[in-house]
Amino acid sequence: MRQGNLDKYLELLRKTLAHCEPPENWRPLLAARQLEILARKAHSLKGVAATLGLQSVREAAEAFDTACRRAAQEAGPGGCDTPPDDDLRGGTPCPRLESALETLIAAFGRTFGDLRQLFQAEPAEEGA
Repeated sequence: MRQGNLDKYLELLRKTLAHCEPPENWRPLLAARQLEILARKAHSLKGVAATLGLQSVREAAEAFDTACRRAAQEAGPGGCDTPPDDDLRGGTPCPRLESALETLIAAFGRTFGDLRQLFQAEPAEEGA
């Protein structure tokens, strides 16, 4: 990769780190059965990850997107077969979706955690 392209790629990674909503913030949406919103968020994250070559995040986001869309189709607007968990303390709103979200959270955390460490370890640019 040429230095100019590498610099552009690294800048895209920095911007993504600064603006990308972590999927652990999506738990209240899952508890409220906001499956269409979750599917859109996962689809967007999948696209960003694919563009940046972050394969594990792309795969996990795609799996969560598919699981949300499938749950919405199988059980109607609320998805799953169990009632929504309004207070977030009562247990898992949908084990299949919760598992897919946890996989996505783990992939996101590993990848973006590694990137944060990389950028924190970079020497400061001269004159910056």
